[in-house]
Amino acid sequence: MLRKLYTTFMFSILLLHSNLKADCIFEQGIQTKELGIGIMMTWSTSEETENGLFIIEKSDAGSDYVNVGTVKGSGNSRALKNYNFLDARASSAVKAYYRLKIVDFDGTFSYSEITLVNRKLVNNLAIVQMSSETTTRLFSCAIDAFTEGSAALKLVNSEGKTVWENTQTFTNGLNAVTLDMSSQKEGTYKLVIALNKEEETLVLRKSLDEVEKKINVASNRRALGPNR
Repeated sequence: MLRKLYTTFMFSILLLHSNLKADCIFEQGIQTKELGIGIMMTWSTSEETENGLFIIEKSDAGSDYVNVGTVKGSGNSRALKNYNFLDARASSAVKAYYRLKIVDFDGTFSYSEITLVNRKLVNNLAIVQMSSETTTRLFSCAIDAFTEGSAALKLVNSEGKTVWENTQTFTNGLNAVTLDMSSQKEGTYKLVIALNKEEETLVLRKSLDEVEKKINVASNRRALGPNR
């Protein structure tokens, strides 16, 4: 009888342990900071139980959340752990809702509280692809626009002088920009693309030698002030 009770007790303990779900005690909930390249999220925990990873979920309307990234958890911990994640996915939404999906090692999960971000800087465009950072004649890139309008394009040489400028109508979605560099001197240039008070800048080089074409997504975004 005692052995039977002991066996039942141990089985109950094992069952309880196997049903542990991911849980965290947050030292600091989700904090956000808006940057020119996206939303930086930070949070910290003082204790974690069976925590395999954090899934960062986002919604523009407060429902229908989507996965925008993951951060590895600390498993079982009673030490202070600091985390951060940059949401660089451009969006035209003024508001953004974030929450953490805390997933344990066997797939069970729980959610953190929801954080609302009222955005001040709204990305209107992003460079998603370019033909090559070095070219002998033609340069091309793909622009993902989240609004439509007339974009101002200009090419600036290493001395800061504008050597070419033009305008191009952008539609909502992917837009192709092609630049003929055949008349430009050999050297380094900046291609500046401005739309609705936002700029994207690409650094490219004109070369007299043939180069191998390659994909590059390097870019530098900055929001323009109201007087620009």
